[in-house]
Parts: sequence; C-alpha cells; structure tokens
Amino acid sequence: MEISGLVQLAFKSLFGNPDVMFFLIGFTVVITILFVILKIYDESSR
Repeated sequence: MEISGLVQLAFKSLFGNPDVMFFLIGFTVVITILFVILKIYDESSR
C-alpha cells in the first residue's frame, strides 16, 4: 500500500471519530502553546 492511500485511510478513520478529532485539536493547541512559551523564554533569557 502506498503512503498517500494510507494517509487518506487514516484521515477518514480520524475525521469519522469526533473524539479523536477533539483530542488531536487539543493536542495541537497544547504543543503550539508550549512551543510559543519556550520560544519567548529563549528570547528573554539572552
């Protein structure tokens, strides 16, 4: 099976499940916030 087909299959199963979608969105938001905080901290510590 090719990668694109696998990715499409994964997306279909993920988007078909609202709980997983919610978890992914929350996870992405948390990672983004952490990344921003680390970046700001790194800038201010110079």
